[in-house]
Amino acid sequence: MSNAAAVATNATIDTADRGCRGPKWCRADKRLAIYLRDGMACVYCGTGPATSESATLSLDHLLPNSKGGSNEGGNLVTCCGRCNSRRGNMDLGQWLTVACGANAAKIAALITEHTALDLKPFRAEAKAIIARRIAA
Repeated sequence: MSNAAAVATNATIDTADRGCRGPKWCRADKRLAIYLRDGMACVYCGTGPATSESATLSLDHLLPNSKGGSNEGGNLVTCCGRCNSRRGNMDLGQWLTVACGANAAKIAALITEHTALDLKPFRAEAKAIIARRIAA
């Protein structure tokens, strides 16, 4: 079990299907798979259940839906509620400059690395975690 999976197993994680474009825009296992892929932490600031008990994770569209972005895994990253609400509809490059300053290039590279990963193994791990929670 990865560190992220251990955090996911023990943390209170909101895997509710709600938000963008109605209540069922992202299945719980896909949401958790993206959280696992991104190490259970906001890709922008690093906040997550392992660093803060009050952290609320959500998904952020790299290219917002309003600008033609999709709900595919490659367009979604883990984001804390604070960063997600601050970013709003801002272009990713502009947001990285505003929020991350000197670390913008490093964070952009991390996002590129994460979104290039195949979600299948993370989704299998997410389904197993959800099944254990349901059985418990």
